[in-house]
Amino acid sequence: MTRPPLAASLGAGAVRVLQFDATAGQGLEPAVLTRAASSTGLALTVDADWPAGTPFQVWLAGSGPAALLDTEGHPLAGAVGEVVPAGSGRDAALFAIHPTTA
Repeated sequence: MTRPPLAASLGAGAVRVLQFDATAGQGLEPAVLTRAASSTGLALTVDADWPAGTPFQVWLAGSGPAALLDTEGHPLAGAVGEVVPAGSGRDAALFAIHPTTA
């Protein structure tokens, strides 16, 4: 994130985590136990014990009624490098393999 998130906007609709389950052939959504804002982004803790190599996705809402906002009330404007009109919100999906520190 390029600006600090507004902690009050980190609700269940604004931040979701999906873990790909090969057996089910789809993403499963573990409970997000904590969502914490900081000056450089956010930290999440999920209720899941993932083995190394587990693919997962973090989905951040930049639009709709549960949009993630920065401390100045601006919605998330997609992923870094994405061109979004000023003042517009756009969702962002981030993919990674566990474990990661990104």
